[in-house]
Amino acid sequence: MTAKGEKLFAIWVNFLIFVILAFAHNTGFRPFSIGSANPFSVFALLIAFSMFATEWSSCFTGLFLGIFMDSASANGSIFYTAVFFLAALFVSVTSRYFFNNNIRAAIVICLICSLLLFGTRWLIFYAFNMSVNDSMSFLLRSALPSAVYTTVFIIPFYYFERLLFKQLINQ
Repeated sequence: MTAKGEKLFAIWVNFLIFVILAFAHNTGFRPFSIGSANPFSVFALLIAFSMFATEWSSCFTGLFLGIFMDSASANGSIFYTAVFFLAALFVSVTSRYFFNNNIRAAIVICLICSLLLFGTRWLIFYAFNMSVNDSMSFLLRSALPSAVYTTVFIIPFYYFERLLFKQLINQ
């Protein structure tokens, strides 16, 4: 396979995995749920992808993935579009200019982004629309554990993306 063919293959592999994870999340197929904690695996993959991709690639991937997630969302907002776009940009810039690109940095960055994602989602959609007890219960029993659990998924995705980018894209 030529270098261009290998790069195209890597792009399609990432695209397929993003689509599979997004469909699994949107259809409710969540085999890795523990109690009320549901990992947002497509977000963890976006973080891992953004650590190796350029800023432009990360932003557009986050934008299109966010649009797809919003199109399947029940609340009909642009929440995921904005958050995925900004998270992808933040991760790409941070991993390129401020942090070393290693697994420890990936875990820290993913935890920060996951906490911001779930915290912002709670603030916008749950904090003022429920009673205080229900809102805090959702935050402490679902949102925060899901943020931490999403961070666990960065580990296999980070190594997968590193292998993909080193072997196929950055030869």
